[in-house]
Amino acid sequence: MSYAYDGDGNRVSRSLSGTLTRYLLDTQPGLTVVLAETTGANTTRYIHGSTGILAQQNPDSAMRWMLQDGLQSVRAISDGMNVLSAQAYSPYGEPMYNDLPTEFGFTGEQIDSANDVVYLRARVMNPKLGIFGSLDPLEGQNQMVGSLNRYNWVRGNVVNLRDANGMCPSLNPLSPTPQPIPLAPNSKYATPSATPNAPVQVTYEEVPTPEGTDDETAYGEIETNSNDYLGVFYAKTPIKDRLDFKSSLHQ
Repeated sequence: MSYAYDGDGNRVSRSLSGTLTRYLLDTQPGLTVVLAETTGANTTRYIHGSTGILAQQNPDSAMRWMLQDGLQSVRAISDGMNVLSAQAYSPYGEPMYNDLPTEFGFTGEQIDSANDVVYLRARVMNPKLGIFGSLDPLEGQNQMVGSLNRYNWVRGNVVNLRDANGMCPSLNPLSPTPQPIPLAPNSKYATPSATPNAPVQVTYEEVPTPEGTDDETAYGEIETNSNDYLGVFYAKTPIKDRLDFKSSLHQ
């Protein structure tokens, strides 16, 4: 078995026992997705949406619709009228029933049926062991103990997090990088209750501004809806418009 990749590290083909499968990719979204796969004369096409894989068109042109859970895992496949097959997963993604008739499964990502690993772009994850097959290229951080084990899956938070690119545990599969936090209006030190399009919700508690620091810069401590994330932020004027924060939410 062998694989081929393009210059950006995207997997474009797989060869297994002399059979070549080619992948047609869409590289425009934040994460590269497979639009079609061709093996010999057979081509299967895929439709993706804001929550991941939505449907596939089989080589015989039959449409199949994916039913997902909160982690975007494919739990069932329907023809639009009836459920044709269903699946359940262990906490780390090992299928509990027969394989679904699709390449996609746990957290809505491709399952490599040849060796039963989940393909996550930068790395593959072994659901039987619950770990990645290689080190995270990003070093862990002391304030996030779970990140110091660079093989582990989503730092052990299997209920809430997924890792679509193999390097960044996230709640939102399409936004692995935290976005700037808009502050609530009418308050210089307003507390944001959520981070739009970011992996975790963020709030903070104001702490005294360090001596000798410009008064227009506010300092605070990050608190999130996950115990895995800690950090500090800094806010620059105009505070009422935008809070840019420096933290380790995504390593």
